[in-house]
Amino acid sequence: MPVRILVASESGPGLASLQRSVTKVGGKLFRSAPTVFTTCDGRELVQRLFMEGPVEMVFLDIKLSGSLNGVEAAAQIRQRFSSLEVPIIGLVPQSSSMGLESVDNKLFNELPEPQRVRIKVLIAEDSMANQMVIKRAVRKVARSLWGVEPDIDTVTDGAQAVNAALSNQFDIVLMDIYMPIMSGILATQDIRK
Repeated sequence: MPVRILVASESGPGLASLQRSVTKVGGKLFRSAPTVFTTCDGRELVQRLFMEGPVEMVFLDIKLSGSLNGVEAAAQIRQRFSSLEVPIIGLVPQSSSMGLESVDNKLFNELPEPQRVRIKVLIAEDSMANQMVIKRAVRKVARSLWGVEPDIDTVTDGAQAVNAALSNQFDIVLMDIYMPIMSGILATQDIRK
């Protein structure tokens, strides 16, 4: 079941931007893209929680307008769902003079630090020129897909690839087929045994 996150903030382009940011950060925190629901009304936020059940996290603008402001919505969530311990992250507009220090600190949680995902890659390639090209491509893909700098190990023959793969845990192994000492096909067979 996908991770569910609720975002309550003022409508407009800021809400769409916030939804994109929460989706990106949530993907890093939970290691999968979350389902992000948005609303501009505190009462709708509380009703959605009541009707649809718990979520993993709530991002709540404390200056939310409407029938329930952000602080009141957080208080109702804490009161109605006290056993669920839903993390509520209070958002304060930059232009606001009111900060979270003026709000009951039992209503809001601190945002957890995102866990850095580590991608470990083994490149088995006997050509140094090809190694450089592959490394560059792997770095580009890792940065764009996962937002991380990969750990890359290189070896120049199949026997070294087998030793490296069996003594380390790699997320990805890129194997050349034609290499000295042991071919990539034989090395892959040995690794999979």
